[in-house]
Amino acid sequence: MPLSKATLVQKRIDSLARLTDSKKNLSRQFGTPAFVEAAKKIKEFMEEAGLETMIDSAANVRGRIATEDPEAKTLVIGSHFDTIENSGKYNGVLGVLVAITAAASIKRQGHKLPFNLEIVGFSEGEGVRFHSAHLGSRALTGTFDDQLLFLEDEKGITLKEVLRELGTDYDRISKDFIPADKWLGFLDIHIEPGNQLQAKNLPVALAHSILGHKRIDIKFTGVAAHAGSLPMDERRDALGAAAKFVLKVEDYASKGRNSILATIGRLKVLNAATNMIPSQVTCSLDMRGLDEDKLNEAYEDLYSICEKICHKRGIYFEWKLLQETNPIICDEVFSQYLRQAIEIKGYKPLNIISGLATEATIISIIAPVTVMLIRDSQGLSYNPHEEVSTDDIELAVDIIEEFIKQVKL
Repeated sequence: MPLSKATLVQKRIDSLARLTDSKKNLSRQFGTPAFVEAAKKIKEFMEEAGLETMIDSAANVRGRIATEDPEAKTLVIGSHFDTIENSGKYNGVLGVLVAITAAASIKRQGHKLPFNLEIVGFSEGEGVRFHSAHLGSRALTGTFDDQLLFLEDEKGITLKEVLRELGTDYDRISKDFIPADKWLGFLDIHIEPGNQLQAKNLPVALAHSILGHKRIDIKFTGVAAHAGSLPMDERRDALGAAAKFVLKVEDYASKGRNSILATIGRLKVLNAATNMIPSQVTCSLDMRGLDEDKLNEAYEDLYSICEKICHKRGIYFEWKLLQETNPIICDEVFSQYLRQAIEIKGYKPLNIISGLATEATIISIIAPVTVMLIRDSQGLSYNPHEEVSTDDIELAVDIIEEFIKQVKL
């Protein structure tokens, strides 16, 4: 007896959750052995669905139902399959697997689409390994900058070297994409990164808008010295400066200045030792906001705060903007298709503002986008305790299938 749609999705999610680079938790970064195995599995799932498959030059896994019209545009649906450290098993892959299952149903029904349908497991959405996210969607849209090939991970390995190891033709990344005039639109599917759906007892929502995002890398450089020999007032402690900055960032955002969210989620002390005054500290700064002007102003404010802290403490600092995306409003026409699909399945469409900097933020530059968010039963995301119910998965597949049928040329 065939498995239900939701049971099949859950089974596949569990199989991908076992593909991890860590023995302690779920961690699957771009280009690692676990990543390679996950790409192969997703490709197999697409083949089982009857899709034409490929892994492209940026390691995106792509499955396609082609229409007979050679001039037809392409509707793209999907999410990413890389993870953060200590990830939950639904984040990213839920969207890929729900989309594959909906496409399989469309295929089984023999439903003739007036456009090409492409399901994509994006290779890189988190930016963990190279601290720059959405490499996969940038490649698919033709907005990939070849300078990104020289990004290095913490071991000094470049993105170009990783792509070479994967056996992809990295020289084609800036050429191997869907042209802007061939995009019909994009539906991004994600687990909700919060508890709005749980609080309202709703299984799904659509994003009205997505916060703008800036990702910054900051390096504080002082002077190493023995902890038992140098007086406190003579120290040039890089960690002390970084710690002061962390608290100032939290204070700035907590007081509602410029209505931003600001997070320092990564802190690395070079040659850390109990009896050593730290000479170098690197940290990340993640900034998000709905107003582009206010986000830019906050960026300048926090730079000035960092500069003052370092000047007072005799610390040299380097501030590097790694990535930025502008706030976007999702396309009204494609969002209406999604609203109709949700209503047909018996639910009231809920519009929310999303803080997720997903593939939609990149693709919106060249094509209309919309985003569907699926409830986590614990109101969690980016957490090992993520959980999505079988009923919600089944409904999500049915909504995506209905969305595909609603889309018009």
